This record gives sequence, structure tokens and C-alpha cells, in this order.
Amino acid sequence: MRAVAAPSRTQYAILGLLASGPRSGYDIKKEVTERIAHFWNESIGHLYPVLRRLLDRGLVTRTSETAGSRPTRHVYAITAEGRQELEYWLREPVVPSPPRLEILLKLYFGAHATPEVLTGHIEAYREDRARQLATMQAVHDMLGARPSTDDTRYLRMTVRAGVHSARAALAWCDEVLAEQQALAREADR
Repeated sequence: MRAVAAPSRTQYAILGLLASGPRSGYDIKKEVTERIAHFWNESIGHLYPVLRRLLDRGLVTRTSETAGSRPTRHVYAITAEGRQELEYWLREPVVPSPPRLEILLKLYFGAHATPEVLTGHIEAYREDRARQLATMQAVHDMLGARPSTDDTRYLRMTVRAGVHSARAALAWCDEVLAEQQALAREADR
């Protein structure tokens, strides 16, 4: 039976990750951070309540593992009902969601800031995008060295989107920084 859609798509991100194999909450957050953060990100504080709801609905199971003096590790696995829910959601049309980029919001209101402040923000954003590009390129190269499976094939597609997005952001930063420099030269005249 199909459940009522949640306002957040986090449950489907978790089910999709668990469809490839059991994971702890920490493992889920690590994969989100390392592999899909360029298009989907969640805080660890948001993941655990969603995991609890999925468990309560019977869409995942949880087992506990203990190892010596380490804290108990909870490992989640998708159930048959969870797979059905994931498959149902995958067939649904994509719900457009606008991006939220604080750099663009600050730039939009740039007339109320100094050029130096804006330039600093753009340079910081550029550094972040350069790090993202390096990470995405490293993941892409690592995946290219592996045998192709359904999981790696589709992961490579999303990683390529991250590579392209980071490159586009870097090009945009370079254009805007050049424009900022030109404005500064004009102001100095």
C-alpha cells in the first residue's frame, strides 16, 4: 500500500541508498556528503528522525551491532514494502524545486554592500566550487576505474552533473570577478 507522500523527499533518498545495501545512519550521511551533496544534502539531525519514521512504517528494518567498547551501531535495511515505495516514487513525475543559492541572493542585493564584501563572497564561493570540482572529478575517476554495474553507471551520471555544475559555477565566478574588477577600475578613475 502506498503511503501519503511526505513534504520532504529525504525518505526516498534514504530508501534509494538502502536499496543498494544496508547502512548505518552514519554511513548514509557519509554517502550523502561524499557522493550526492552536489544535488542533495541532509543534516545528520534530519536523517535520524526520517529513519525512525521509515522504521515505524515498516519500510526499513534495524539491527544492532556491538563491537567491543564502541557504542551500539544501528544498521538499516530496506524491506519489500520499502522497495515498493521507492519504485512507486521513481515512477512519479519530478517535482521542480528551485535552487537556493545564498551567493546569488547576496549578489541580488549587492547594491547595498561594498564591492569588496561582494568580491570576498564570490571568491569564497569560487574556492568552494573548486573543491567540489576536485571531489567530483576524483569520484568520477575512481568510478571509471571500476567495472560498470547499474549502481556505478547511474552514480557516474550524477557525478558528471556535479562536474559540469562546478565547472559552470567556476566560469560564472570568473566572469563576475572580472566584472567586479572592471567596476573597481571605473570607480578609481
